[in-house]
Amino acid sequence: MILCALPLDEQRVKNMYDSNKSDFLDSIAENIEIKDSDHVWNVYKPSVLLLQKLLSSYKSAGATVKTSFACDDFSKINRYDAVIIIAHHIRDSDSVEICDGPIRTSDMVKAIPPDYSGVLDISSCYSSSFQLEIKMHAPSCHIIATVTKTSLRVRTVIYERLLGYFKRYSDDYLTAFSKVINELYKTTSNDGIEEKPFSICLGGKQRSTIYAPVEVGRGDTFIVQVFLHKDEDGDEVELQAQMVDELAQKLNSKFLSIKLKRGDKVDICLQVQNASKGDFTITRPRQSVVWQNEPVSVEYSVSVSEECTQSTFIGGVMFAVNKLPVGSMLFKTKITQSGNSKDCVSFESVPYDKASEMQTARLELQRRMEKFLETLSVKEASDSTSKDICERCLKILSEDLAHAKNDIPRVFISSTSDKAAYRKVVEERVKACEMYADMYELWGQGNDYPRDMCCKHVLQSDFFVCLLGPKYGFIEPIWDKSMTEIEYRVAKSAGIPILIYILNEGKDADARQEEFLNEVRTQRMVGMFRDTMSLAVMASSELITLKNTQK
Repeated sequence: MILCALPLDEQRVKNMYDSNKSDFLDSIAENIEIKDSDHVWNVYKPSVLLLQKLLSSYKSAGATVKTSFACDDFSKINRYDAVIIIAHHIRDSDSVEICDGPIRTSDMVKAIPPDYSGVLDISSCYSSSFQLEIKMHAPSCHIIATVTKTSLRVRTVIYERLLGYFKRYSDDYLTAFSKVINELYKTTSNDGIEEKPFSICLGGKQRSTIYAPVEVGRGDTFIVQVFLHKDEDGDEVELQAQMVDELAQKLNSKFLSIKLKRGDKVDICLQVQNASKGDFTITRPRQSVVWQNEPVSVEYSVSVSEECTQSTFIGGVMFAVNKLPVGSMLFKTKITQSGNSKDCVSFESVPYDKASEMQTARLELQRRMEKFLETLSVKEASDSTSKDICERCLKILSEDLAHAKNDIPRVFISSTSDKAAYRKVVEERVKACEMYADMYELWGQGNDYPRDMCCKHVLQSDFFVCLLGPKYGFIEPIWDKSMTEIEYRVAKSAGIPILIYILNEGKDADARQEEFLNEVRTQRMVGMFRDTMSLAVMASSELITLKNTQK
């Protein structure tokens, strides 16, 4: 299926450009000196002709092609193995241009069926900025995205060659796409292409992985699980294996020697490589699965006799695809004296104690801040304000502060009040990573002094994101520092993981802000962003990395 949102006729192009309704056409106009609608159409017309020819070829080959569609069309994609979206990602905005107007990428993502397991080709400009959001919403979806700007000419050539592969071979979409990209990367100027296509986010390498216990006793029965899966699905496979058997461990894993296609029948046979008759019994040693581009497994029950003469079970797994042998794997499980010596210890159920977790978290924060205060005290020329900040935060912690870690991580977003658009971008990235965005816009009124309220929320957070620009912001009169700098110093003193992003817009910073920025730049790594898009790309990657590394 192809969903094309670009204008394809002269009158529509002129109307959209004259009414200032298209960022896509505006971007074309910026590259030419004369910016009337006739000239814009003349420049864009060759691309339209190529695109019309491409869509006609796909339609003749049996593909569904829509040149006018809405957000609701994304909810109907389950019937298609692959969906190509040809659209323009609006510059400096988290939106995609569809027909005559924009649609927020978050709304587009929500419209995609969460169980969609096909291929979604969103290789429009900068589409990797919302790739993570789609993957978290529809985990089984396979996404092709781009991290750089790509001309319409290049994308048209890619889709032309894809259609040629589909006609000549029986490759699935990911395989054909990978071949086309590899071929184009070797091209210098063929077909008029003078730029490298683009970096793609492609999975697809397939593995066979074996899970079984590392050791079992004589007289025991254990489970051997053999999975076929894509390389990027390794974590999901491990969870599935341990749901079947909590003792299961990965004993071997390797890439398949051939590329499986949807519908391939795979025969999997488990045999014992080192046994006397009667040592081991395997239930249903030969089993089959059909590959459907998602993880699939077979399970074998292996019984060890009481009189087993072996100290190890060496298993051999043989594979055949469509009855053609394609390889084998070995794994080893240790055999101990008796299964009875490995009886599990019974544990009483321990209820989850939220109050205990709150207390532990509060005590840990107090310990870190007391240590930091102790470090400041031994310095001959230490900053008195930093000491005051530490002492005040310790007082806040000593009071009845409900410092509980939520079921999901909390991310405190700090900035001056003029960064509303950028705060919104980070808030959306935080939510896409399934974390809670803690922002002053959500607090409402309270009885605390504003500075103390900010300190409380920072201390309650798991991560701290700070957006800095040329303005220093509101100065708290007692500590004589901006609220943003105070929030940063509280997070730093408390040992909370920090991400800092600095807006690079070419403006001179306030004198005090320049001093603060210089300190931050020299003491830690920071990210530089120029617009909402570049901020979204950096924040998406670094937030999910931070979340996973802090587990």
